[in-house]
Amino acid sequence: MPHSSQFPTLCPALASGEWSDGQIAILHASPPDVLADWLTQQEMGALAYVRLKEANLAPLLQTTLAPVYWQAAAAAAIKLDLLARLQAAFTAAGVETVWLKGIALCLTLYPDPAMRPMNDLDLWLQPAHLPAAWQVMADLGFHDKGLWPDVTAIPAHITQLDFYPGDLKTSPLSVELHWDLSQREGVRGRLPLARWWAEAVCIPWRGQSLRVLSPGAALVHTAVHQFLEHRAEIRWRWLLDMDQLIRGQPNYHLTPADWPQVAADADAAGVLPAVQAAPRLVARELATPLPEPALALLARETDPAQRQMARQIANPGRSTAGKALLNAQNTPGWRQKTAVIRPILFPHPAYMMQRYHIRHRALLPFYYLARLLKGAVMAVIGNR
Repeated sequence: MPHSSQFPTLCPALASGEWSDGQIAILHASPPDVLADWLTQQEMGALAYVRLKEANLAPLLQTTLAPVYWQAAAAAAIKLDLLARLQAAFTAAGVETVWLKGIALCLTLYPDPAMRPMNDLDLWLQPAHLPAAWQVMADLGFHDKGLWPDVTAIPAHITQLDFYPGDLKTSPLSVELHWDLSQREGVRGRLPLARWWAEAVCIPWRGQSLRVLSPGAALVHTAVHQFLEHRAEIRWRWLLDMDQLIRGQPNYHLTPADWPQVAADADAAGVLPAVQAAPRLVARELATPLPEPALALLARETDPAQRQMARQIANPGRSTAGKALLNAQNTPGWRQKTAVIRPILFPHPAYMMQRYHIRHRALLPFYYLARLLKGAVMAVIGNR
């Protein structure tokens, strides 16, 4: 019986849909419930179900994964319905959008929405449209975290707002409004946002026209998000996203001319090491075939300061408080450093009362003190 340590060797087949004799042998020799549990934990249960159905392999494993697939399909249907409502509402309000990350990749790279699990719906808008977008979310019954009373109070270093239906702690999903594509100090404001906005691709969907990043911009953004924003917290579904971006689809793929622009954008933004890590990692883990221009990207020399920043950030053990401290360290000036840390340790009272279910405002000082002490401890532990 194969050990679970052998299960990752199935991942290249899950990416490509092409199965080797050795991978098929692992499928047949593994207990269906054990392998199904591992695939589900790795967020690949629904994708594996589709791939196995396509190849007519492992019928017992298919049966075991069927509930996982249908649950994922139901969750995807709800999120896609929400997408349709949001797009219609934003269009009616005159708010232009570009859809990002999971929802955009789901619609461009995966033939079945259930194959790509999504926790949030992310969209990019222009800063001038933020007040109108905030009102749209409120009209649809969504609540922000309560960190700031209105748009004018949002600090300059903040680049997104999160909205939830109902209680913050029990909400099944969130909608994230972005007006920059990185929160990381040192990266924020350096990506070529104006050009990426102008080059966004329109895709027809349910009678609407949705805009998503061009394939090259999506590769840079995905690499930055996964290697820098999430501190090297690598997940298989993220690797699959990058694999599928590189493999491409007939109507959404990188051309040979896109790769030099990817390298130039990444270098100018100071994130070339992260963007190089994407094809290098998926080629190793998923046997992703890399075209010649991608190999040229990997061979490109990187600035030592960029490599140092990537090593400093890419710490999977760093806590949220530790990440905030790192951002503050990379922010010039004590006033700006304070502006980065203050909202993390001392958020708006409305957020505190919702986040910790505080019934009386008189208890707020005790919760702020507890948050400050916990943040200090986590910052020290997470920044080692």
